[in-house]
Amino acid sequence: MAIAQKALVEKELTERTLVIPFGPALDRGAHTYYFAWPSGKRRTAALRAFREWLALTIVSILKLTLDAYAFASWGWRVPFLISAPIVAIATLIRLGMKETPVFVEMKQSGSLSKSPLAETLTSTTSWKSILVAMFRAQGGTSVSLYTSIVYMLYFLQNVLKVDPTRAILCLAVGIVFAAPMYPVFGSLSDRIGRARVMFIGMLLWIACAYPVFAGIRASALDASWAMVSLLIAVLAVLTALIMAPLPAFIAECFPPQSRTTGFGLAQQLGNILFGGFLPLISLSLVALTGNQLAGGAYSIGSLLPCRDVLLGI
Repeated sequence: MAIAQKALVEKELTERTLVIPFGPALDRGAHTYYFAWPSGKRRTAALRAFREWLALTIVSILKLTLDAYAFASWGWRVPFLISAPIVAIATLIRLGMKETPVFVEMKQSGSLSKSPLAETLTSTTSWKSILVAMFRAQGGTSVSLYTSIVYMLYFLQNVLKVDPTRAILCLAVGIVFAAPMYPVFGSLSDRIGRARVMFIGMLLWIACAYPVFAGIRASALDASWAMVSLLIAVLAVLTALIMAPLPAFIAECFPPQSRTTGFGLAQQLGNILFGGFLPLISLSLVALTGNQLAGGAYSIGSLLPCRDVLLGI
């Protein structure tokens, strides 16, 4: 389930990087979360929420209809098989997209990079931009997203021993509440600045994370699942506040010649450094300390360096 969630996130960020150059300069934050398909149909955050909800629903149905052995042996592969056509659809959409106006202008002027990867890796300026993007934006996004979505599922199932199906449904409710806020916060970043929105999001996330995890533990003990879903939604919405400006922020760190390459490096290195091992480390801390809230505390500590870097903007 966690792998499927990460795949969804990676696909979302890649799509937004491709469409950023099509958006107006003053509205890129909003347009990266609300943009047109080649057919002219609007794709909103509601569709994103539906897709994630659908993934969670499929897993829930499989868990309800299959015994533990069947799910562990082959049932967990079903969501991936169902999602396989998405690759073909995405390829068709990409082939049907027109090149961005910036790319066309660069091609006509002969200023296209012959080797974007090599130029990015050997450029001091590019590495400075990669490090800025990693620590200012991607780091904060990785910590908040992996904690509020990925680790949250482990926290419910492994730490609090909540029934897996119930845990998935509670998480799905939180996602549905948070998804419509992405274009709202993206638009806000167009008005007051990307770094400022992310900084406010990080401060609020740090302030709320520990109380939210404590509240989820108490609500789970009382079997108050509506409250569990509401608290998950609170953290998910604050994650949206941090994450919404991310694609535009990182893309604006790089020149058009190396935008996609720089974005990819900053995203993947940031995920490795801040998010990749977060669920494992968080669960290990819970086991070592005996404190069920140790994982949430670790996430708060991981987010502090990103907040401090943003103070310099």
